Amino acid sequence: MRKPKLVSLFAALLCAVSMLAGSHYDVHTDQLYAYQTKFAAANVTWVNDLIPETQMPLTFEAIEAGATVTYAITSGDLPTIKYSTDGITWTTYTDPITLANAGDKVYFYGHNSTYRRNGQSAKFQCSADCYLYGNIMSLVNEADFSTQTALGDYAFYGMFGSNTHIKNHPTLDIILPAATMHQYCYAYMFHGCTGHPCARSAFYEFGARLLQLYVRRLYRSDFHSRRSAARDHHE
Repeated sequence: MRKPKLVSLFAALLCAVSMLAGSHYDVHTDQLYAYQTKFAAANVTWVNDLIPETQMPLTFEAIEAGATVTYAITSGDLPTIKYSTDGITWTTYTDPITLANAGDKVYFYGHNSTYRRNGQSAKFQCSADCYLYGNIMSLVNEADFSTQTALGDYAFYGMFGSNTHIKNHPTLDIILPAATMHQYCYAYMFHGCTGHPCARSAFYEFGARLLQLYVRRLYRSDFHSRRSAARDHHE
């Protein structure tokens, strides 16, 4: 039997680790982009049809009454975004938003290809525990975010970094649906987030499919090798 290539085995293991870790994005996304490009034959766009949160804008929901959601950048121009607390009236963000009661929500929209300016990242921070869920692409294309699957360089670099108050919702996920990714677009997105936020992503679905195809290939290779050996033995 021919031994599997080390690169293929490493790719499969990388995908398996990604799935087991809940797709926690504390990694350099240019590495994910490299593997996705190499195995581009796998179809990942179907993730949009299966996950209802794809239709939801990026959402913070207060777990604790009085939680404040802040959007800021250390220096330079802050990319413009809009927010709503009722899903009807939208306002350009200028000041921190207070969620007075547990269960109150704030939704965010934007139209920016990247949230990094002159080496600094725009970040969301919370003063108290909040659930985070919905489609991150509502920050890229506010009008048609549910179909967006491409990200440019540094798009969401460090966006929730060190936000220790964001938590996983019991039933709703944050969706990272990009199927075309460029360098560092998700890098350090949840770095330092002790609330263990996890995200469902096109790469997660891609990893599952790749691992399935790789195992199937090994099985077929072993089957054909055994059949060939049996034929040689009889001859």
